[in-house]
Amino acid sequence: MKQTLLDMMQQMGPYMGPVFWTGAILLGLGFLFILARFILNLKTGKVVSWSTHVVIAVGVFFVVAHFMGTYLGMDTPYIAFGDVTTFDIIKGHFWVLGTGLLVAAVVLKLLLRLKKDTVA
Repeated sequence: MKQTLLDMMQQMGPYMGPVFWTGAILLGLGFLFILARFILNLKTGKVVSWSTHVVIAVGVFFVVAHFMGTYLGMDTPYIAFGDVTTFDIIKGHFWVLGTGLLVAAVVLKLLLRLKKDTVA
């Protein structure tokens, strides 16, 4: 069972970068829509709510993947940002990336709730 889980962790490794960037892009779009909601008074609440739910799910996935990887005895799971050819690599550990997405999504959710409270 442990070997099966380790194999799964290794197979999903190449896909973690695109999953993170998808969450970051959705977070950016959510902030743009919340700005449009504040400045232009557009009704973008459902889009922002959907975006934050997806980003929260991605953040939780990264945090759980990190702790599962360390529990299984892997080295600390990370995404390598930077140029690999010159060995100029910045390691983005899964728990740091996941926590960053979670905190930003919660802030976005609170901003959405703030706007709902001021409109009502």
